Amino acid sequence: MATVSVVMPTWNRAGYLKLAIDSVLEQTFRDFELLVLDDGSIDETPQLVNSYDDSRITYYRHPTRLGMAPNWNFGVEHSQGRYVAFLHDDDEWEPDFLQATIQELELEPAASLAFTDHWLMDQDGRLLADETQANTRRWGRETLEPGLHQPFYELAVVSRPIHIVSMIFRRSVLPSLRQGLESGSVIDYWMVVQLAMEARGAFYIPRRLSRYRMHLGSETATGRMRTCPGYIWMFQELLKEPAFAAYRPYLRRKLAGSFISYGAALMEGRRSKEARKAFVQAYAVERTNQKAIGGMLLSCLPGAVFDTVLRLKRRWMEGT
Repeated sequence: MATVSVVMPTWNRAGYLKLAIDSVLEQTFRDFELLVLDDGSIDETPQLVNSYDDSRITYYRHPTRLGMAPNWNFGVEHSQGRYVAFLHDDDEWEPDFLQATIQELELEPAASLAFTDHWLMDQDGRLLADETQANTRRWGRETLEPGLHQPFYELAVVSRPIHIVSMIFRRSVLPSLRQGLESGSVIDYWMVVQLAMEARGAFYIPRRLSRYRMHLGSETATGRMRTCPGYIWMFQELLKEPAFAAYRPYLRRKLAGSFISYGAALMEGRRSKEARKAFVQAYAVERTNQKAIGGMLLSCLPGAVFDTVLRLKRRWMEGT
């Protein structure tokens, strides 16, 4: 049985997938299994994966798409290692990522996960130094103390310095993601939250040991229509959790904001009735939220008037 299971969900990314797989195979820590989870690709993914002659690689090809959260859960439930790490099909690890993170987990039994800083790179793999430094600052990793943080409720829910591309966790703490499939495309956020619920620790290594690729097809570039329902479900669940009672005002703001973002996206899609419902739900969470009130009023306007308002807003934002 391998020490660590590397889970790599993929869908139509044969162009980048080889780079991701190679970065796993080049790890200095060799005792791993690599599960490539093909969520119904129609490109050259099967041929690419099958071209590797390495017994550590197991290829699962779903005949129809499961979706992000079910595919990730499939990976966790089929992993055999003591530790589990996810790597996106368009991202890469530095050669000593597994060695560095597993070493800390072996030495610190109180930690349920270990994480590092990471680089940003462009679509061609060039490191983006300025953008990386800004990203490190934005998520608080620049000033985050190295070592164990226990419990790590604040890190999991509010400051969120833990990124899936640079994280590894104990499978014994989280053997399944089945209780969270409703999170959809924010399953990575929910995964960290679930690990934090155990009141164990997160171990921070202040080194950039992974690379996150920025391009138009990345998760960073996807829209609100896909992500907002997951955020709404997650914040509603967290508001019920006693462990996060101290963060309820923050969670209510985030929930209201998610309803508003979803309502705005629905408005742009000309789905006014659904948008109005989202704005009403935001108002129910925060009755002083002016954006929720404005959204409710805007959703009542005739389509032609809304188009005019939207056009004026775009012109104002563009400075024309």
